[in-house]
Amino acid sequence: MRLPDWTQKEWTDELGAADLERAGPAVAGELGSWRIRFRVGRWGIDERGSIKLAFRQVSDWGAPQFEDPGGENYTSLHLESRSGAVLEPRFEWRGYMRHWRQALTVDVLDGALWEGDVITIHLGDTASGSPGMRAQTFNESAFEFKFFVDVFGAGHYQPIPESPSLRVRGGEPVRLVATAISEAAVGDGGGIAGHLDRRHQ
Repeated sequence: MRLPDWTQKEWTDELGAADLERAGPAVAGELGSWRIRFRVGRWGIDERGSIKLAFRQVSDWGAPQFEDPGGENYTSLHLESRSGAVLEPRFEWRGYMRHWRQALTVDVLDGALWEGDVITIHLGDTASGSPGMRAQTFNESAFEFKFFVDVFGAGHYQPIPESPSLRVRGGEPVRLVATAISEAAVGDGGGIAGHLDRRHQ
């Protein structure tokens, strides 16, 4: 068997692939639910290997949590595999390198994953009462769920060829807030409104 060449810059099906089941846009600052399916590539993932779903460090997307199924940002995993591997998820604010600091890491603790196995990451799983996951509070034309894979458990992560993304858009307007310079003194009913009234008397 020929050993993999880690100097190669572009892989195809060796590392795996990921797709986002919900293609519609997220609404900035609102709760939602998204399923991401990661299909293990031709090299598989060895015991003590892992995958990282990383977020840009400038994003304020909700932090995935795995303990409270009824709480905000609850995230679940589902594994389709013949190997009987055991997975353990964790979230770290500094789980990877710039500019992908925040990372949801899935470790393979026992057994190994084979080519074609599927891990479904459900961000904001509402099945047990969670209201969903909080989307970031600002617009972005293509928010990327960046995937990195350590197939041999050596701490050497490589990006998959193409990570899924979705648009984050603004919600419906709720109120209008205007900020303007005022010349009114305290107790004076002046200001811009009073000034305009006086001009039209």
